[in-house]
Amino acid sequence: MFAVFIEETDFMMFLLHAKLPSTFLRRRLRDFIGAAAFTAAAFAVHAEMLPGSPGKAAGGTEPNRWCAAWWEFPVSKSFPAGTELCVRVVGQNSVLVRLLPEGSNPSDLVGIAGGLRQVPQNGAISVSLSQKYDRVVQISVHGCDVAWGYVLPENSSSNSVSIASVDLVSNQTQCQ
Repeated sequence: MFAVFIEETDFMMFLLHAKLPSTFLRRRLRDFIGAAAFTAAAFAVHAEMLPGSPGKAAGGTEPNRWCAAWWEFPVSKSFPAGTELCVRVVGQNSVLVRLLPEGSNPSDLVGIAGGLRQVPQNGAISVSLSQKYDRVVQISVHGCDVAWGYVLPENSSSNSVSIASVDLVSNQTQCQ
């Protein structure tokens, strides 16, 4: 792509200095600008929504309410250290995020990524993985009053939490 840009730029410089009819120059410039816009659009990078099925459950009574939501993958996925995920959460102000490995019991404290997280107004939680997670079958969030001994402060009085989506974020996109 870079070489094409240089060739196109060199060609434009040639056209600017050549004594060519202005209509030809205008047409070529218009085509060049159109091609550049098309190339930029073709290389635009978007977060990739990971395929999955949502689910949720809740239980307990105050002050020991718990609630969880999950994004179940159709096949297990591995995430290398440094992977950035964007988990969109609805219903709670703070949650734990967990990546559940294949064969693990969902009731066990395993795969917590980064401890307690505040949910921003837009619900998009940026999760940067500091370690490798192999054969993940589910990404879940845990809220309400408690989760595995973690006290979750300032959560809503709702007994529910949901995951709207989970995206894989590239270095050129943001979690928003």
